[in-house]
Amino acid sequence: MIRNRRYHRALWAATGVLALVAAATGSSDPGAYWGIVAPTLIPGAYSQDLISAAAAAALIFLAVWAGPGRPKGHVLALGLPGYHFYAYGIYVIDWAYNGLYLVYTGIFTLAFWALAGALASLRRDLPAALRPKALLIISASGALLQPLMFYPPWIAMLLPLMSTRNQIDSLYSVFTP
Repeated sequence: MIRNRRYHRALWAATGVLALVAAATGSSDPGAYWGIVAPTLIPGAYSQDLISAAAAAALIFLAVWAGPGRPKGHVLALGLPGYHFYAYGIYVIDWAYNGLYLVYTGIFTLAFWALAGALASLRRDLPAALRPKALLIISASGALLQPLMFYPPWIAMLLPLMSTRNQIDSLYSVFTP
């Protein structure tokens, strides 16, 4: 399914290890977020760390297990860097400057290259069992539904800010109406 498996598995493992370090640190010390995350959002950051730790452990497992002849493992492994790219991208883009900021940046970068590299090296000979038409339609519908749901209210919230040249300081990259 993916060419250059060794390269991709190394990216998955590195992303997983860094994410596990960041998530374990953040979940064992919720004070790591004080001053950089609004107090009302600290429980969400803590919860994200717990989910990120599980996703990181799964990614490390898949980096070892998803060898040749295991295309389902590759498909699973491709979703996890996507999660890490988004989850830690929020901290990188929103300038969550704490002792883990460079780790967040490393996770964000590795996850990006894991996704970009995998998309560039996908083989187009997937077995039919891995690409049922109903699943493709559901995935495409979900991908189209998200912008239709979130862009109009987000843009409506941005227009007044743009006209007054104001900016929301905390976690604006996450849509919270």
